[in-house]
Amino acid sequence: MNIETTLIDNFQRYVAISSQSNAANPAVPSSEGQRTLAKLLQDDLNTLASPTPSCWSPAF
Repeated sequence: MNIETTLIDNFQRYVAISSQSNAANPAVPSSEGQRTLAKLLQDDLNTLASPTPSCWSPAF
């Protein structure tokens, strides 16, 4: 699968989620759709993140 297809597929998954806010709810995110979208984005970003190399050692 090429990058364009992947980007389009991901975009279509994101826009398929109704994420309209709930003005009556002061919490953030204020709707179940917003929570669902946030979780999906988090999962996708975690998939992109590379693991920390085992030879890396923080200097501080």
